[in-house]
Amino acid sequence: MIENHKWNGIITLPEGQEPELPDTFLIIRFLQLLTEGHYRNNQNIFREQPNNPLNINILDDLVNYLNCLSRIPCRTSAVAAIRVSATILEVIQGPCVGNQMHLTLNTEILESLNRLLRTVGGSDSKMEENLEVRGNKYCRYHLYITF
Repeated sequence: MIENHKWNGIITLPEGQEPELPDTFLIIRFLQLLTEGHYRNNQNIFREQPNNPLNINILDDLVNYLNCLSRIPCRTSAVAAIRVSATILEVIQGPCVGNQMHLTLNTEILESLNRLLRTVGGSDSKMEENLEVRGNKYCRYHLYITF
């Protein structure tokens, strides 16, 4: 998904056309639904899989994706960033201290969120989407997890 956004870059949509995300973006929604209800065992699986010989840190992948999206000022990236940040929010709520600690100490999440907060949007931007990116609960919540 990151490569798709890097390849397409800034997408300028004609007026009235809504952004289209790739079909593979359903994975982000699946991951968000996996952590609904703040079941800590599911949240911790994003960081480490204790019974696997090889751990894959999905938190790092989500942050890398958000970092990529924060550097592409267009509506398509804004819509994707809203959904990725909502997924990250579900992974840390509860609170899931392990995921919060990992995100603040080992990733560039705060830099990415600050970049998103400063982004005005592309030439095809909609004010509602810009406000939703800025008003996203995760963007406001990130200040609390640093303390």
